[in-house]
Amino acid sequence: MTQIKWPYALLLLVLTALITAVYCSPYITVSNLKLALDQDDEQRFNDIVVASKIRDYTSQLLNGMIRIKYNMDMENPSIDPRDAMQDYTFARSHIQTRLKKLTSTNEFNALVCGNVLDTGNADISEECGSLAGQLEWVSLTQAQINFKNPETQWSSSLVLNRTGLFNWQVTEIQLPVNDILQQFENQILAAQQPEVDKKV
Repeated sequence: MTQIKWPYALLLLVLTALITAVYCSPYITVSNLKLALDQDDEQRFNDIVVASKIRDYTSQLLNGMIRIKYNMDMENPSIDPRDAMQDYTFARSHIQTRLKKLTSTNEFNALVCGNVLDTGNADISEECGSLAGQLEWVSLTQAQINFKNPETQWSSSLVLNRTGLFNWQVTEIQLPVNDILQQFENQILAAQQPEVDKKV
């Protein structure tokens, strides 16, 4: 039996370790992100997450929710149109404040779970809130970590782009937008139902 000479064996060992390190590097980045959230380390968080890109995506979702609320209020005969407009204006004026919380160590794990409303951390699933997900390689320079919220069965993802051989940044988040908007609409209908019953 032919034995591999030690220089080649060493080279094979180094290559195996390198490939393993490269493969695991997205997981390491997410682990560092979780550590930043646990320690409320904004500096480390901002080194890992490109918050401006996450805000752009999340801003569209929040604006969509505000428009849904406004349209449903305007169609509700028990709500004064002036109150509907006042609520709409108020909500719009607070979008940036909400975005800053969702894209910081305060509530980023809530955002990953799809909890975009200001309801605190009580409803955060332990599984997705702890950033325990499955790695999926998109290309050599892009990967994503897929999460499942077992309470809602919603799927979400963090998209990571390579910035070095072992370094990654979170540049995008993918949320179940249609499910979030539908749940929000159902919550509004449920809240409005007592008012409708009173009118009847």
